[in-house]
Amino acid sequence: MPDRHFYQKHIWCIFLLVNIAVFSQNNSDKLFKIGFSYGSGTNDNILFNDEDYSYKVDYYKFKFFYPIKQGKTSFDLLIQPEYNHAKHELLNFYFVYTDEERAEFMQERGINQYVLSVGFVIRREVFDFLDAYAQLSVGPAYIDRRSERLAKGLAFADELAIGLSFKTFKSLRIDIQPSFRHVSNANLQKPNSGYNSLNIETGLTYTFR
Repeated sequence: MPDRHFYQKHIWCIFLLVNIAVFSQNNSDKLFKIGFSYGSGTNDNILFNDEDYSYKVDYYKFKFFYPIKQGKTSFDLLIQPEYNHAKHELLNFYFVYTDEERAEFMQERGINQYVLSVGFVIRREVFDFLDAYAQLSVGPAYIDRRSERLAKGLAFADELAIGLSFKTFKSLRIDIQPSFRHVSNANLQKPNSGYNSLNIETGLTYTFR
């Protein structure tokens, strides 16, 4: 049976969708935004390092922002399809129990991840040319190769980020965003130790006025 984290993820998504219906009725002059970004991350970083495995990821995101509240402090719903390519290697010989698993996992292998996240962005204007923001997103993912930490198939990607957005032209901004991400499958399959990474991301956001 799915654990409580599985249900929490779905409750979060439903909460965001309800917010669209409630708040969008009062936003006749909406500023829709779209964006594209590239990021990379690793589990070997200054905040944490799991010596059981090596994990490096590069990812590409398309971003669609739906305005919920506008002003100096704004709130956006975020729809975020993305493609991730990770390189993974088991480092701890004793993490698995058979020679077949060690032969399979104790070498660097590529793993593709296809994600569709739903998120919520809180943004605050600091100066005319600069916004600061925080972002939380969660969504389903498809993992195309198993490892000792995560089964092939359905998973979920959770991401918490903070960022700065610099205005370059009237409608175009440059975004810089560090983030923490966790990928696991809510115990729908075994194994489910998951992957953690600390990431840095840059991108462009265009506002339709």
